[in-house]
Amino acid sequence: MFGTDIRIRVQLVIHLGVNDKGKVFTRNEDVEKEITASRSTPERVEAIIGQTLTDIFDAYFSSPY
Repeated sequence: MFGTDIRIRVQLVIHLGVNDKGKVFTRNEDVEKEITASRSTPERVEAIIGQTLTDIFDAYFSSPY
């Protein structure tokens, strides 16, 4: 019934230099999540932010170009 709305917005510009190709690839990542947690603690918020960053970097490094 009661909860805390947690809104996370992450904006990153990632630059990846590839020596073999002599290029720098740039990608803008903009992710926004909204979660309602019944019990919000600093540890819970930290875990949510950490998972969001993990998802962004996993997606980027699986297909960086």
